[in-house]
Amino acid sequence: MELHGGHISVESEGDTKGSVFTFAIPLVLTCDEYRESGSIISGPESATQCSHANILSGESNRPRILVVEDNSANMKLITNLLEAGGYSTLQAFSAEEAINILKTQTPDLILMDISLPGTDGLKATKVIKSNPDTSHVTVVALTAHSMKDDESRAKEVGCDAYILKPIDTRIFYSTLSGLIKSEGSGAVA
Repeated sequence: MELHGGHISVESEGDTKGSVFTFAIPLVLTCDEYRESGSIISGPESATQCSHANILSGESNRPRILVVEDNSANMKLITNLLEAGGYSTLQAFSAEEAINILKTQTPDLILMDISLPGTDGLKATKVIKSNPDTSHVTVVALTAHSMKDDESRAKEVGCDAYILKPIDTRIFYSTLSGLIKSEGSGAVA
């Protein structure tokens, strides 16, 4: 619950009296829903998602993120978070599929799962960063690998940032926002 910005609590009057579990998570609105609400709902997540995504009007002006993830449940969660944050998405369920997409489309950023079947995310990042046509695309490792050397290995092959699963939405949005803004200004994050 805390990773999603919420909380959970329990109350009980004692044995055989039953228990009451209460939880709350922030309401996540799309940027359009937030604007339509007239800022009546002013939760910090809703406001910062719209500003962090640096949204311009129209779908074609939204920052486009290629999500490379082999788990369909994770893919759905990640693309829902991105779309709620004002990003448009492309999906690839393998490294090979991602590399093929990059032959015809250039996203603003790539979220790369590290544990992929076949070619893993580190090898795929190395291929992407060694190709002059795609070397400029920001790659963010999105992984459950949390051992001491995992982040340094990801950065050695060219990952520009490292986000752990399960996703902490505050870190997720602020990392993407910083990288997208830096890319737009010509700076490197």
